Amino acid sequence: MAESEARKAYRREWAKQKYADEPEKHRAYAREQHEKHKAKKRVANAKYREENKERIYAQNKVWRDANKDTVRRNNLKLVCFTPELMAEVLVFQEYKCAICGDDLRSRPSKQTHADHCHDTKTPRGVLCTQCNTGMGLLRDDPIRLQKAIDYLNQPTIEKMKRRQK
Repeated sequence: MAESEARKAYRREWAKQKYADEPEKHRAYAREQHEKHKAKKRVANAKYREENKERIYAQNKVWRDANKDTVRRNNLKLVCFTPELMAEVLVFQEYKCAICGDDLRSRPSKQTHADHCHDTKTPRGVLCTQCNTGMGLLRDDPIRLQKAIDYLNQPTIEKMKRRQK
């Protein structure tokens, strides 16, 4: 037998009042249920994501396209930047890459990178894609960078030729 709307409303109000009277008891129960069913839920969620991969990807793409500012802000937040700090640094750097000096205004925003120290998470400056990649490949290590500079100034082949003379 179906429950009447009045009965449903009464039960909702009763539940709200019970929760209001003893919120910690209900939170503890919810935590207990979460722990009890966590593994089962994780498996079910993974299965759902696997079966609906294309649909989820399409939904996410629609959201990202509609919320580009939010996506950009969140990505900057990961490296301890804000859009305001990014704009301030770009003005200070005269819209040029901090390493090579290329004009960053002519590049799409995807090719402008907020550089940060990976150890301390502190912002350092704004770089172009190539310089940011180079820093990353050299693991942000000044010693490796100095060795790369020394190598460019005096390649191994030149050293070999000098020794043979």
